[in-house]
Amino acid sequence: MNSYARLPMSLMLAAAATLSLFFLMSQLIQTPTGMVSGETQPPIQFVQPKEQEPPPPIVRSPELTEPDKKPIPTAVSADVKRQPIKRPRIDSLIGSEGPAFGTSGRLSNDDGPGLFQPSMKTQPAYPYDARVNGIEGYVVFSYRVSPTGRVIDLEIVEAKPRGAFEQAIRDATARWSLPGLSGTQVERIDFRFDD
Repeated sequence: MNSYARLPMSLMLAAAATLSLFFLMSQLIQTPTGMVSGETQPPIQFVQPKEQEPPPPIVRSPELTEPDKKPIPTAVSADVKRQPIKRPRIDSLIGSEGPAFGTSGRLSNDDGPGLFQPSMKTQPAYPYDARVNGIEGYVVFSYRVSPTGRVIDLEIVEAKPRGAFEQAIRDATARWSLPGLSGTQVERIDFRFDD
């Protein structure tokens, strides 16, 4: 028998099996299990649990309620050696005197008679990652001063190590106010720890 002759026979058997399964499923849906047709379903009864007695109170023994009292040490052991703390130091080629660090300013006739314009140059913060890892180095940078005394055209000329201190220089110079200076300025700032 070839495969074309078996196809109609297979289709007829599949249809008969499908129809018989549908018939059996409809019979299961119509009659609940264990009931005779025509019989009504018994009502559902809800049962509430009985109230339980509260648990007995926990009685603690007196030795558990008082904490152990140990003497608090008042003196440090003599074996402890003090380690000196490494403090960062930032040096600039411009000394701590003069307009670079805000100890002087200029009198300007442009802004009115006798107005004092102080200079302000804050030190850059020692970067946290460099401080924690003990990294020392320097940055050489150039900049111009605007007519209002602000730093413009900041350019990092050299930095060692690269990427460690440049952002600290950018942040510090953004706060500088240097009235009276003009032209391009070049500075080197060293980042190092005090010994």
